[in-house]
Amino acid sequence: MRMLNLNFDLTGAAPAFSGIAVVDYVLVFAPGKDTLTASCQGKIFATGVDPLDPAATPVTVFDCDT
Repeated sequence: MRMLNLNFDLTGAAPAFSGIAVVDYVLVFAPGKDTLTASCQGKIFATGVDPLDPAATPVTVFDCDT
């Protein structure tokens, strides 16, 4: 599952748009569907950069496991 997240800098006097994150999630459900494991990989892009352009350069990359 791929999601786009709008990022805002909340440290100033007013929230300011700071870019877009693209995050790919992998959800694996147990056979009884009562539990799951999840992982994700993401990239954050600066304002004005098309996050869906394969040639776009992110400002940071990350991954997570839960």
